[in-house]
Amino acid sequence: AGTNIPVQYYVYPPDSAAAASGGGVNIDTVVSMISFYASIFGDYPFEKYGMVGIEPFQYGGMEHQTISTLKRSYEFNRMVVAHELAHQWWGDLVTLGTWKDIWLNESFATFSELIQLQHLSKAEYESELRQYADSYFKEDSIARYAMYDPPSKYLFGIAEYYKGAWVLKMLKDILGDSTFFKVLHEYRKKFAYHNATTSDFEAVVNEVAQTNMAWFFDQWIFNPGYPIYSVYPLRVGDSIFLTVTQIQTSAPIFKMPVEIGIYSSGNLSILQFWDSLSVQIFKISPPGSVDSIVIDPHNKLLAKYYAQVTHSVSSSPPGKYFVLSNYPNPFNGKTNILYFLPRAANIGLDVYDVIGRRVESLESGYREAGLHIIQFDSEGLSSGVYFCKLITSFGNLTIKLVIEK
Repeated sequence: AGTNIPVQYYVYPPDSAAAASGGGVNIDTVVSMISFYASIFGDYPFEKYGMVGIEPFQYGGMEHQTISTLKRSYEFNRMVVAHELAHQWWGDLVTLGTWKDIWLNESFATFSELIQLQHLSKAEYESELRQYADSYFKEDSIARYAMYDPPSKYLFGIAEYYKGAWVLKMLKDILGDSTFFKVLHEYRKKFAYHNATTSDFEAVVNEVAQTNMAWFFDQWIFNPGYPIYSVYPLRVGDSIFLTVTQIQTSAPIFKMPVEIGIYSSGNLSILQFWDSLSVQIFKISPPGSVDSIVIDPHNKLLAKYYAQVTHSVSSSPPGKYFVLSNYPNPFNGKTNILYFLPRAANIGLDVYDVIGRRVESLESGYREAGLHIIQFDSEGLSSGVYFCKLITSFGNLTIKLVIEK
């Protein structure tokens, strides 16, 4: 079948005028959607398409080959109409192999909603992305499960729709538009009018992209969770040290491309890097004052972010910077302790309680000049105020630590 097909819209008599030429979604809108999807997914795969609005109906919509059922109140909802139409390609032409692969139906259709919206309005697309992320984070805080083989209770859970749409978007960003849509065309070609599994789709991705994307599927599809990034900027003279930490505790470390936006004297510069470590440190030298630092300024990652304020050290003379700092503070569990040495030295780094008893010895011995970072785990200590003391041959520094449990 090609794009010249009959399109039918079955609605209640009071809805007929709106379906024919209403200001929202009407028959012409659906025809335009079919043309758009055909331009990126390949020709519409069947001999006709129709929609029927009914009530009562407990769902927003339900796809069937060549016709979709819509709850009457959603007859003119652009996103629902786009979702059910997309299922003609992803669900009805290429059908999930098992219920474990439900995301291949629902994530693909939800992703399709997004890209047709992006085609019309970038602002609405960005807003929808944020809503999808917020909905997923809320569900994940209640029930965490992998997109592949979800619990039966969450077979049609938010992760299968909204997280999955985000995952496909991130895959597109990593592969690039050209390669990503070649993947979809090859996936369609290989499995048209047949069933496909998650492993089948992964194999097509690897084949077309000519790279092994197992790491991506493992962390995003076969396992639950998402990354949480924290950026701690520490200014030392004319330089800023950015400590980037993945702070999630109930998910493994994610490997992803990360962007950090640095606004300096009204200009935006982007630091891009692949992150696959729990902690990384970058040194930058902005030409002017730093107004703000933003993680993922272009909204490319399904993640949460925490950016600390820039801590400046200006009291030390040039070339003699001697710094001790930590983040987060207050903290529950772990905190990162950073210290900067102007020259190599033997050091001692210890934690004391309020009456002066040493409760933890963190580091001792010879250290090179520059920035050092160590993670302090407060397990076994009660809530309260503690002090971290750095001792060197050229001076000592002490900071206050606040543990809140």
